[in-house]
Amino acid sequence: MYLKKTVILFALLMLLAGCKTTHIFSSENDVGPQDTSNHLKRITFAEADNGTQVKLYGSRPFQYTTYKLSDPLRLAIELPSVTLDFKPRKMFLKDKNVAAISVVTFHKVNSVRVEIELYADSPFMINKKKNYLEVMIAATSSTAIGRAISEPVQKYKGSADISSASGEQLADEKIELNRKLLESKQTILNLEEQNLLLKQQAEEAQKQLEETRSMTKTQQARILFMEDQLSQIETRLAEQSQMSNNKSSSAVIPVPVPVPVPYEPPELLELLSSDTAKTADENAGTKESLLETVDSWLESWNAEDIDAYSSFYSDRFKSSKGRGKAEFIKKKTATFALRGMPSIVIERVELGLDGDMAQVSFLQKYSSKTLKSTVWKQLTLTMEGNEWKIITEIWSSKRLPVY
Repeated sequence: MYLKKTVILFALLMLLAGCKTTHIFSSENDVGPQDTSNHLKRITFAEADNGTQVKLYGSRPFQYTTYKLSDPLRLAIELPSVTLDFKPRKMFLKDKNVAAISVVTFHKVNSVRVEIELYADSPFMINKKKNYLEVMIAATSSTAIGRAISEPVQKYKGSADISSASGEQLADEKIELNRKLLESKQTILNLEEQNLLLKQQAEEAQKQLEETRSMTKTQQARILFMEDQLSQIETRLAEQSQMSNNKSSSAVIPVPVPVPVPYEPPELLELLSSDTAKTADENAGTKESLLETVDSWLESWNAEDIDAYSSFYSDRFKSSKGRGKAEFIKKKTATFALRGMPSIVIERVELGLDGDMAQVSFLQKYSSKTLKSTVWKQLTLTMEGNEWKIITEIWSSKRLPVY
C-alpha cells in the first residue's frame, strides 16, 4: 500500500513538471502586504491544435470587461484599478490564431488593457480563477472551444513568456517590423510613381488643350478671311451682271451744249488768276499730305501692325458692309494672325478734294500664301484735327471715280 501511494505521488509530480508554461510578460517584484491595489504580474501564452491559451496573472482576482476592436481585429480585455508590473509593449507571436499580444496602460484612470490580435473572428472563452484569467481562443477550424480548455497543457505546440521576451522573440519582432517597414516604403514608392504618371498625363492634356485652342483661333481667322473674300466675289458678280444689262439696253448719247463764255474786264481776270494760283498751291500741299497718309497706311498693312493700321481709321468709319470700326478692326486682327506676311501694292492713284473731305482711288494688288487678288479701291477721308482719317473703304472690279 505504501509503495502504491509512492508511485501515484511520483506520477503526479512528473505530470506537473510537464505542464509548466513559459511566462511572456512577467515581473520579479513581490507585492507587499500593505499594497491593496491589484497588480498584473505576468502574461503567458501557449498554442495547441484546437486553440490558443492566454493567461493573465495578478496579485488578486481581476475585474474585467471584454470587447472586440477592428483594423486589425483584436480581443480587448479591460482591467480597471490595475497596476502594471512590467514595461508595456507589443509582441508578435508564431501562432495560427493569435498574431500578437500588446499591453496598454492608462495612468490617469489606473487601468490596463490587454489586446490579443486575431487572424480571424474566432470564438473565445474566459475563465476567472483566484488570481488569474484564463483566455481560450478556439482554432479557426474548430467549433468546440470546450475541447481546447479540457486539453492538457503538455499538448500545446509552443509557449512564450511575453513579459520577459527571449532574444529569439525580440529578433522575430524585429524581422516582422522590418517587413512591415519595407512594405510601407514600397507602398510609398508605388504612390509616388502613380502621382508622377498622373502629373505627366495632366501636362500632356494641358499641352493638347493649348494646341487645340491655337488651331481653333487659326481656323476662325481663316473663316473670317474667306467670308471677306466671298463677299468681294459676290460684289464682282453683281457688278458684271449690271454691266451686261447696260450693254443690252439702248444707250442715250448726250449732245454737248455750247456754254457761252462771259466777258470779264482785264483787272478782274488778273485777280481771278491770282486766287486760282493760290488755291492750286494749297491743293498741292493738301494732296501731298494725303498721299503721305495713304503711303503710311499701306506700310502698316504690309507690316501687319494692327495698332498703327487701326490709327488711320476714324471712329465714324463704316465698311462697305456697314461694319463699324471696332468690328472691322477685330476682323483684320484675325486676318493678321494667319501665318505669312502679305504683299500689297497700289498703282494708278487718283486724288480728289472737296473742302475737308478727300477721296483716293487706286488699283490694289494683294498677294499672300492663301489669296491673290487685284481690285479697284476707293478711300474716303476726312480731316480730323491735323490728320486725315478714313471714314469709308469700298472696292470694285472697275475704277471708282473721285471728287
